[in-house]
Amino acid sequence: MPTRSLRIISDPNAGLPKQDTNLGLWFQKYFNSQVNEPGQVLIDSITKLPKQVDQVYGHYFNRWVKNLKEIDALTETAKTPGRMVVNLGADSVTEVSIAMHHTYGVPYIPGTALKGLAAHYTNSNMGAAWVKGTPAYKAIFGTGKTAGYVTFHDALFVPEEGNSQPLKKDTVTGHHQDYNKGDNVPPADWDSPTIIPFISVHGKFLIAISGDEKAKPVAMEILRLALLNEGIGAKTSSGYGRMVFEGQAGDRTQDQSVLTSTTPVNHGETYEVMKKRLLKEAPTSGWKRGYVQTVMNEGEFGFIVSAKGGGRVHIHKDTHPDGQVKLDEVLEYIEERSSKGLRAKSVKVLLRKE
Repeated sequence: MPTRSLRIISDPNAGLPKQDTNLGLWFQKYFNSQVNEPGQVLIDSITKLPKQVDQVYGHYFNRWVKNLKEIDALTETAKTPGRMVVNLGADSVTEVSIAMHHTYGVPYIPGTALKGLAAHYTNSNMGAAWVKGTPAYKAIFGTGKTAGYVTFHDALFVPEEGNSQPLKKDTVTGHHQDYNKGDNVPPADWDSPTIIPFISVHGKFLIAISGDEKAKPVAMEILRLALLNEGIGAKTSSGYGRMVFEGQAGDRTQDQSVLTSTTPVNHGETYEVMKKRLLKEAPTSGWKRGYVQTVMNEGEFGFIVSAKGGGRVHIHKDTHPDGQVKLDEVLEYIEERSSKGLRAKSVKVLLRKE
């Protein structure tokens, strides 16, 4: 016999979900097609709820933390400076989705997503010794036939009194719909934009990795760099999904000492990764960062390529703290303009390739 879909609610006066409702279930099933803009109404009903995290989830989270300690898992709390959305493109009645815990209806990050992000970052940014198929890569991530030495657990949302509404309403605006669909219609200024609402997340998540004692900190450090520099989930090119480990503010620059390619820091972080990270980080106010691309006359002078682009910057040994310019150094400096072009002064060495 015909069965009415659970995705359709016949009551046009249905309002907000009740307190302690499983919001993941509500998002997937409570779709009222008889109101105007039903997707907008559904998302509003969730994001406007004053308290989105049930007290029962807090008990579950505490048990989870206890279980992680029992298996000696390495844990870190990561926070979102902005917004994050994981599983945006998954099947959903509203055409946009978000990863929600099946039992408790709170946002979370699947362990598979964290492992995939870390594997991609390793293969793309950590040099030849870490590309896919190398012993180092297989030790952490495994292969299609063998498991790696560590397990990336789901990252659970950290319940806090100061963040009772981690689910936020967000929008993306599509322009020139006919043109984007591939129709033979040129884009025009008078095209009507299409506003698509979706849910994003703001808050803290407990990152957990278990397994081999030597491999755990390496995997955690890779994940820290990947979350900081690339972000997780959808819309990372727009700044979504960036996360920093709590207490680190996303910055580990060591101003007290110069890093080298042989310095045993950051649990196996290679020179290439350190260089890329330092060049991406924001320098001290009024300063710039770059690396030495060319050295002349046995280190008497050279040229810096700025991390922000632009013309090459001249550096002389007299302004270098070591009295000699070396190839591939990452420097922080004050830039000034002279009659011969840009030059660096007050130079600090952040990284040296030994």
